[in-house]
Parts: sequence; structure tokens; C-alpha cells
Amino acid sequence: MFKLRDYQLDLVDRVWAQLGSDSAVLAQLPTGGGKTACQAELARRLFRFGGKVLAAVHRVEVLHQMAAAFEYHIGITPQLVVAGSRPDWNAPVILGMNQTLVRRIDSLPGDIRLLIQDEAHHSTSRTYRKLFDALNCNVSGWSATPERLDGSALSDVFDCLVLGPSVKQLTAWGFLCPYRYHSLDVGMTTRGVKVRNGDYDARGLARANKATAIAAEVVKNYRAHANGLQTVVFAINVAHSQQIAWSLAEAGINAVHVDGNTPAAERAQAIADFKAGRVQVLCNCELFGEGVDIPAVEAVVLARPTQSLTIFLQQVGRCLRPFPGKDYAVILDLAPNCATHGFPDDHRAWKFDGEVKEPGPGRFFGLEERAYTPRDTSEGNATITEVARSDINPDHPWAETINRLLYRQQLLGYKRGWLGYGLAEDPVASLDLSAWELLGQYLGYKPGWAWHKWHETRSRSAA
Repeated sequence: MFKLRDYQLDLVDRVWAQLGSDSAVLAQLPTGGGKTACQAELARRLFRFGGKVLAAVHRVEVLHQMAAAFEYHIGITPQLVVAGSRPDWNAPVILGMNQTLVRRIDSLPGDIRLLIQDEAHHSTSRTYRKLFDALNCNVSGWSATPERLDGSALSDVFDCLVLGPSVKQLTAWGFLCPYRYHSLDVGMTTRGVKVRNGDYDARGLARANKATAIAAEVVKNYRAHANGLQTVVFAINVAHSQQIAWSLAEAGINAVHVDGNTPAAERAQAIADFKAGRVQVLCNCELFGEGVDIPAVEAVVLARPTQSLTIFLQQVGRCLRPFPGKDYAVILDLAPNCATHGFPDDHRAWKFDGEVKEPGPGRFFGLEERAYTPRDTSEGNATITEVARSDINPDHPWAETINRLLYRQQLLGYKRGWLGYGLAEDPVASLDLSAWELLGQYLGYKPGWAWHKWHETRSRSAA
């Protein structure tokens, strides 16, 4: 049994208490914050009271990670539901992949008390809903990024959202790594690429961006900024990932490509070789974006644009876990996606109801500022390089929002007047007069400008 960190115990306590009044509770904890440990503690508490637990995941690597954590923490071996298996449905703890569980939905026992759903931001999809509807039990969903790419509302599935600490807090406490962010404009384009289900069409991206050109940029920038570091590359599609791996290998860098069709044994061997340092670079498109826990990752390369905040945060989060000898993580953003999504430790307002929501009263239960004892924080918060930050007061509640707009304006070469347009497009900040006042102060405008823009935005929003 492992000892939970203070913030993990606090989050589990709040989820456990909320399950007493709500049947379905969604918990948010950043990538690397230890969701599996929290899930294991929830299962242990229910097991202690004689309840049966079913945990569902969507990748086989995550299934085995969760099984090991549950066995260590609870002290029993979970029953695994995988293709070809004959599980003991009477077991107190059952783990399975969503797709397999749905295929065996008629075999699921009727005495399950709690469903623990990993990567629960997928929960509005048909497969997940079918499983939820078949079980007459409480649901505890967990996600680092509780919002849907297609804009559908997670509140259709869950009764409330319980928020854990932020990336910035976890970094300050020593539970996530500081990072160096390199935003590198290498000519990737989204011009003419259609958007499907809230993100760029992969085929369109692949046609608009030549694999050989991107691979050459990955090799050049890996050598310049991450040479020798254990690195994961996220590519547009399988063909691009294969080209990048081949180009790295041709340059004398030990790199391999893996995808969902790679045989399980070969995939497991690639991960084992990476963890052992025999492979320096793992190339994929979406395989390692969610759930896979490899603390040895020292750097990530974003070799694809995305409109999805979820995909962006899941991918950059792969390198933020602490590991012996890792003083900081390195992020090479070739898209560059930070112009759209900001930085990994920016403040986030999640779209739980299908629209932007800030933590607050009602169905949002946020983490208060607690006097937790942090680890050595001599490194401070996340270190960002290659980014021009303004002298805006960092303590202002909208400082990160304005800084992100300033960076995007600088990156894309827009004139200063674009900043007003950019702020007006933010559905939360644009309705707060103080955000306009902060931008107006930066631009040197008279106070009346801020009031006029705020009033104009409010009128348009109410129309």
C-alpha cells in the first residue's frame, strides 16, 4: 500500500464525499498528478466496505499500469477483462478496456457499486455511454482535461466536476518538473485544412505538410535543443511518424516508430527499450497522448498542429513527471500550438457544460489554497525560454490571458490593434472589465477605452 500525497488524499476525500449525494462525479487532476493512485484509493475504500468495483480504461498499456497499482495498494489481484479472457465476475475488483467491456455487456455482474472511468473526457461517446447506461451504480470519472473536443457537454454524463491542483501548483510543490518551452515556427501550415469534430483533419494536415520537410526540422531541432534526451515525438499520422523515425535513425539517433497496429509484444519492447535508454526517441501520432506513464521522458516534440486543448495538454504533459537526474523538461513546439493554447501551466477554465466555466459554487468544487509542505522548490515555477513575456503584473487575475495574446500577436506578426480583437474572442475574459483595463494600461489607452470595449462585448454577448 502506498501513501497518497496530501493533495491526492484531499481530492479523493472530496470525490468520496460528493459520491454520497451525486451518482456521477468527474474529477480533474493534471497529467502527472497521480490519477491512478487516487483511483486505487477509491477502490480500496469501497473494497473495505465490501463493495465491488469495475474500472474501465481505453488502452492496454494503461490497463496493466492500473492493475499493478491496484494490486499494490489494495493487496489483491484484480480480474482483467481482455480479449479471450475468462474473468471471475465474482471478484471484488475488475479491470477492463471499454471496448471489451461493452462487447461483454450482458456478462457484467449486477452488484457493481462503483465504476471508475479513466480518461473520462471521452464519456459522451457512444461506447462509454453504453457502458454507463448498463450499470446501475455510481460513476467516478477522472481526467486531466475535462472537456470534449466536439464541444459536447460532460455535464450530460456527470453531475459535478471536482477540481484538483493546477499544473503551476504541482510544479511549485515539486510534484511536476519545470520546463523549457521552445516555440519554433518551421513553416507548418493549416491553410486549406478542414476542421472535423473540433480538430484539424489528419489527412488534410498530412497533404499540406510534407513529411520529409517536417522530419528534417525534427532532426535539426532535436539536435539543437534536446540532443541526447529521452524524447517522445507526436506526429500528424502514422506515415509522418515513420518518416520522422527513419530520418532520426539516418542521422545516427536511435529512434523507433510505434502505432496502434504495432504488435503488442513489439510495442511493449519498444517502451521497455526506451525506459532502459536503449532507444532515445519514440515516434507516434496519438498512441502515447493519454494515460501512458513513462517518467523517463525528458522532452516532447509537437510535430503537428492541433485545435484541441485536451490533445495539447496531454502531449506536453508526457514530459512533466519528475525523474532522477531530470532538472527540467524540454518542449519543442514546431506547430507552434502555444499560440492557440498558451503554456502548460496557464490558468484553465474548463468547458464542463459545453461552454467555458470557471471554478466556483454550484457543481464546481475547486481546491482551496492549502498549506501543503512542498518539496525543494529552488527551481521555482516552470521555466519558459524562447518566449517574450511582458512586464504586466503577474498577480493580476488576467495576466496569463493578456500575456498569451501578446505572445500570439508577436508570433503571428499582427499589429497591436489586434489585441483588442483577440481579447473580444475570449468568452470569459471579455466579459470582465478588469481584463480590458489591464490591456488598456499595457497599450497606453485612456480608461474610457476599456469601459467602451467591455460594454460593446457585453452588448454583443446579450444579443
